[in-house]
Amino acid sequence: MCFFAVPGSTQSLELDTVMHYLRNGEAKEWASFPTVVNEKKITLQFQSKGDNRPSTLCLRQFDVKQNWRIVLNDKDIGGLVEDEKDMYSYFSVPQNLLLNGQNVLVIRAADGTPDDIQVGQITLHYRTLQEILSQTSIDVTVLDEDTGKTIPSRITLRRTV
Repeated sequence: MCFFAVPGSTQSLELDTVMHYLRNGEAKEWASFPTVVNEKKITLQFQSKGDNRPSTLCLRQFDVKQNWRIVLNDKDIGGLVEDEKDMYSYFSVPQNLLLNGQNVLVIRAADGTPDDIQVGQITLHYRTLQEILSQTSIDVTVLDEDTGKTIPSRITLRRTV
């Protein structure tokens, strides 16, 4: 399947707004996934400014158990995180990789190992990964209700939409 995106903001470009079911293999892996999945990969064509700066690709992924590659303009820029959680993942786009004009992004399985995944909501940010990830900080202190003293804790932050 092929999608087209056009620039909207000088800081980011929304390449895809929906989540796609992709299936590598013939058999359905989970009952919650559709019986018929016609897509084995995503191909996105988009216009971009080739300003030679490093950029960052952000996407949402779910139920990834195998190696799925992200290829931009015929160069592999990384793989989806092999994790079954619903998560947003960030990937550095090297300097000079984006072309001024037509670009092609492909997400595909690395080999023939069966896997059903969901991937989408893809945005290209015209900023480095460091700039994206350092936009916000948060300080959290967890206190014992009875004593008021700090206690060691593990905190999970979730994005809700």
